[in-house]
Amino acid sequence: MSPLSASDQARRPSRPRWFDPRLAVGIALVVASVAGVVMLVGAADRTDTAYAAGSALAIGDVVTVDDLVETEVRLGAAIEHYLTPSRMPDGEIVVTRTISAGELVPASAVGQAKSTDWASLVVSVSGDLPRSVGAGTAVDVWATGEESETPGIVASEATVVAILSEESMVAGAAVSSVELVVPRDRVARLLQAKAAGDFLSLVPAVIPLER
Repeated sequence: MSPLSASDQARRPSRPRWFDPRLAVGIALVVASVAGVVMLVGAADRTDTAYAAGSALAIGDVVTVDDLVETEVRLGAAIEHYLTPSRMPDGEIVVTRTISAGELVPASAVGQAKSTDWASLVVSVSGDLPRSVGAGTAVDVWATGEESETPGIVASEATVVAILSEESMVAGAAVSSVELVVPRDRVARLLQAKAAGDFLSLVPAVIPLER
């Protein structure tokens, strides 16, 4: 092959001296890094709307959107585990486990189950109530009869709706009136205990974490 003549070399375009492939690769890496940071910051600043309980909700409570509060939260992919406006059905929903006031409503804690599975009634509880017992507390109801010294559970999975009165004196003993929501199949047993004059006590089913 004959060497290029001087005229051919003059017509051949020369590569710019400033061009360096390593520089191009470096610029591309910087651009990609900046784009990634922008995407991460944007994702961190993105909020979603979820519902929180406007007040303590007990098992069996029937609620509508008016009972809930829209809250802006940063949950990322975890938002799918909570009740959002897009997942809120029209009409009423039923609470299937206790939700504290201000707590985000878990999607698994509500449903369109039949509210007839639960019943609300007022019981008279003997003795002082534990400090941890309040609206929304899950409790077991224990009964002690005059003929039997051994107490027993007459209703589990009950939920305190409200404490109507505290420490009134009946026959020299402190008695509190408490409204409960209980499984409907335990209503008869509770009424029997009340009719028999059994002493009823509430025991928290869950010990709350200390704050």
